[in-house]
Amino acid sequence: MEEKYYIVNQNGEVIDETLGDEVFTKLRMGDIVLKREGIIEKDRLVRANMQFGKINTSVLYEIGSKFPLFLKLTDIVQYQTGKLVYNNGVNVNRKNLIKWSGFSKNTIDRQIKGLIAQDVIKSVKDGRNVVYFMNPYVIHVGKMIYKSLDEMFKDTIYKRNVAKTTGGVKNEWLYGT
Repeated sequence: MEEKYYIVNQNGEVIDETLGDEVFTKLRMGDIVLKREGIIEKDRLVRANMQFGKINTSVLYEIGSKFPLFLKLTDIVQYQTGKLVYNNGVNVNRKNLIKWSGFSKNTIDRQIKGLIAQDVIKSVKDGRNVVYFMNPYVIHVGKMIYKSLDEMFKDTIYKRNVAKTTGGVKNEWLYGT
């Protein structure tokens, strides 16, 4: 029986297979090597078209216990922009939050004010509408963030905590305007 070797991406997902005598890459410092037993054959894989985000787990419970609305908002953070947008592309606003979340008007108002006061979200006036953005140092979807989003949340305790625990926020994580 011919031994199989697999090429995997950084998520451990099999992207191709190769014969044992083929050289397909050179290892660099920090590369992860997977043992054959830990790899699933690609015909047994199912591709899940889901979007995953980064969550600052050190503050997730603290914020979520004070503001139950926050846990619902984590599901509608737009890719890389941090904007709070429903899956159908509609921007989050107070009126549709009441309908979508099931919370009362007073609860929504109190929770939004609290989340803004805690620098978890920001509200930005866009003409006659208000647009909400999630702090990328609390929850973020994507590999990079816009500089304008970073600037919006530059003086928050969450950014300072991330910088302190990781040795600083890397500039290559930022791009765009």
